[in-house]
Amino acid sequence: MTSFNADDIKCSGLSQPVGKDCRKLMQSMPASKDYFMFGKAGNPGVDVDIPWELTTRDTLGCTLFLNIEGSPERERWYSIWRQAAAIEKLCVQKGKPGVAYGLGLHGGLIDLDMTF
Repeated sequence: MTSFNADDIKCSGLSQPVGKDCRKLMQSMPASKDYFMFGKAGNPGVDVDIPWELTTRDTLGCTLFLNIEGSPERERWYSIWRQAAAIEKLCVQKGKPGVAYGLGLHGGLIDLDMTF
């Protein structure tokens, strides 16, 4: 995935107060343009164990969670970072958690959730 599609982002829930924790989270996540193999621990050739989670708990907290279905998938951290940035812009700034779908070269990274 080279760019995000707003149709792949879904916001949910009722609006609630949001701190700056999700922006801090974005600053701390990887954003390499190199491809990595994402998959369940124990699969040969996997660079990043899935499920993967990154959390900040300063004031209100923010969590980014990535999951997979099926075989390992190749993807760039940068593409995942862009989807997280899209969730932050389209959902979190409006006080709602969000999910991005269809990451990975074959869409097997089933969801990227940002909650607070």
